Amino acid sequence: MSDFDLSSSSSMSELNTESLPPIQEEPPVRFRVPSCPELDKDVICQQLKKYEQLIYRFEAIILWRKPIQLIVLFFLVNFVALFVYYFSISIINVFIITVTLIVALILINNSKSFRFELLPKIESAGNIEESNRIFTLEELSVFLSTVGSRVHCFWLSCEKKAKDMSFFGQIIWIGLLTCAFIFFKLARTFWTLLIPLDIIMILPGFLFHPSIHPMIHDYLQWLMMIVAPKVKDE
Repeated sequence: MSDFDLSSSSSMSELNTESLPPIQEEPPVRFRVPSCPELDKDVICQQLKKYEQLIYRFEAIILWRKPIQLIVLFFLVNFVALFVYYFSISIINVFIITVTLIVALILINNSKSFRFELLPKIESAGNIEESNRIFTLEELSVFLSTVGSRVHCFWLSCEKKAKDMSFFGQIIWIGLLTCAFIFFKLARTFWTLLIPLDIIMILPGFLFHPSIHPMIHDYLQWLMMIVAPKVKDE
């Protein structure tokens, strides 16, 4: 009896399956990455190779592997910027101050009594398991290609809307200009440049610190899924 019941239920399920209408699968959405040839990861990697050692040394600083150099660099950048801002120094004097600081750092670096390298050589890039290891040029190229493509796609979208001569298109264009004017009027160009520069020096080391990164890893992955360019093929 049990065998009969089993075969009966099986045959009924087959009949039910056959009676259902065929499922029409939608074609998958294809994505175009990168959004332009210049943002291809291989092209970016070739450009970065020209400054390979400089990039690796700067990585070591912003990933907090060289804390003393980070403190010195952060202090120098902010000191010069605020000094120029509050005393309204001209661009020529800014150039002179910058050159003077570079020469002073070179003299300090070559001094026998006191030797300090602002961009020191890297003794160890760290293990692959370390979240704040020195990332290779290939890894940096993938990241820059992804983020750059997303920004480029956003720019193309804004440009397309701005060129639309319809009433709706012009409203969007006027809205973008208004928002940009309000932002730069409130934030001022100086702070718009200095604050992102400080974030670049501090934030990577915080996000990739071994004791912090495991707790925010999932949120960073979620953020990258949002940033990742998604452009339908024509």
